[in-house]
Amino acid sequence: MGSTATGRTRARTTVLVLAGAALLGIAAVVVVTATREADTPVAFGDAEPLPAPVEVVVTAAEWSPGTGAEVAGYVSGIVEDGGECTLTLEKGGVRLEASRPATADATTTACGWLQIDDPQVTSGTWAATLRYQSATTAVTSPETALDVR
Repeated sequence: MGSTATGRTRARTTVLVLAGAALLGIAAVVVVTATREADTPVAFGDAEPLPAPVEVVVTAAEWSPGTGAEVAGYVSGIVEDGGECTLTLEKGGVRLEASRPATADATTTACGWLQIDDPQVTSGTWAATLRYQSATTAVTSPETALDVR
């Protein structure tokens, strides 16, 4: 008795299952090939993917004479137009803000660069936060230290 292998190459995944059997004292090995279509979804219960957390990420915070404080960032976990990004600087009871519209990017919502050039921004360490607000979402970044010289 010989072995038989069958299968079609219509998908990227081929599963081989080996089974051994004894038939009238003669050992036989059967190779069964199961092929799954590449575009066939595989379901594992009724679970849906968890949504990504929505977070504001500060990518840069700097200060330079002539341009003032500049902070850049984006919002992860959401892609939409129509929201607004607001930069807040705080130090010793002084609070300054600047806002601009956010824009949908390929995988995030971009805040871009926000700038505050105000004579009240004196030397020292300022607490910078970036806030995103839209009709459906409101989230603020953790504080970022901005050193002004």
